[in-house]
Amino acid sequence: MKMLACCFAAAMAVFSATAGNEPHRKGEFALTFTETDPRGEMKEMLRRKFPELEINDKGIDKDTGYAVDSRTFEVVVPESYDPKVPAPLFVWVSAGMSGKVEANLRSSLAKRGIIYVGPNRAGNDVYPPHRYRAAMDAVLNMKKLYNVNPSQIYFGGNSGGGRTASMGCIIYPEIFTGGGYYVIGCDFWEYLTLPDGKRSWGFCPKIDKKFLTEAKGHAYVFLTGTDDFNREGTDRAYKAYLKAGFKNCFYNETKGLGHTMPPAEDVEKSFQFLEQYLFADAYAAAAQAEKLIKSRSYSQAVKKLEPFRGRCAAVDAAWDGLVAKADADIEKAVGASKLKPSLRISKLKQVGRTFGSAAADRVKKEIETIESSPEYQAELEEKARSKKKTKK
Repeated sequence: MKMLACCFAAAMAVFSATAGNEPHRKGEFALTFTETDPRGEMKEMLRRKFPELEINDKGIDKDTGYAVDSRTFEVVVPESYDPKVPAPLFVWVSAGMSGKVEANLRSSLAKRGIIYVGPNRAGNDVYPPHRYRAAMDAVLNMKKLYNVNPSQIYFGGNSGGGRTASMGCIIYPEIFTGGGYYVIGCDFWEYLTLPDGKRSWGFCPKIDKKFLTEAKGHAYVFLTGTDDFNREGTDRAYKAYLKAGFKNCFYNETKGLGHTMPPAEDVEKSFQFLEQYLFADAYAAAAQAEKLIKSRSYSQAVKKLEPFRGRCAAVDAAWDGLVAKADADIEKAVGASKLKPSLRISKLKQVGRTFGSAAADRVKKEIETIESSPEYQAELEEKARSKKKTKK
């Protein structure tokens, strides 16, 4: 009996592991992976001239080696995820040992349908090369489980995790195809001259130029605070990126913020910047819609925007502008008290044709209100009487 119980428990454990890695599962949970990316092996890191300081550094797990199946990964998949639509992937390496999503990131990620994955046991005390490997393995395995947009994979982290991300994004740009998200910590690949004449550390001065060429097309976020002891280094790295020809960069410095995660509102600003890369098709539609709005081709603008509503701020702002214009015209039609109810209805229908779905609900509601009014009923009765008189 005891043996049967043990067998049952073992079977359930296998079942749980299999169920846990069910493709396209939504929600928040931890996963264990079995496959590892060979590009994370030491010989490949050395070939890419990965920083010797990192490879020769000490840390937890250095002597025991790296095994992906001995690790767990925290995953958050938004309810809006659709297996038919490629979703962005956000990989996060924390300064601490937990891979759980930071509270101030949650809303911005969920709002945009971004999948999150963060390796546990990958904090600052862990042997550095293992942190990069965990991030790379997260990408490899999540792409097997989900419909990940291959061009929108971001690598982020805070403090030492931000430094880790800033190195991984540049040395492995073909893996982290969207770019980097550096919070209160990052490094630059070349040595930089400081105000006192000294030089700051460059993590890969002899980097292969082809990596930089590919990385330049990605987007990068730099977040810090006025009271963060890494502020100067973050500011210096940001300016060095721009000078090196990295045009797609965003920098934000939160007033009074020390060495901690920025508030959710500043995190949101950074994701609004990233939207133009996360949802390039939606941004293109918003730009086209703006031109159509200027030429008063409102119905065409509505058709451009409608498929992308709720995807990004640019689309939502353009849509809200159309709704505001439609509301103004509806108010004029409803407020034209000198006109007969039927003429007001006619004007409302014209607004509906002009603005389409941006006005449809309110137009319908206003028409129903007019049609149920005594004034409209009186007009219909008058028309009926006139029709009878004409027949006589």
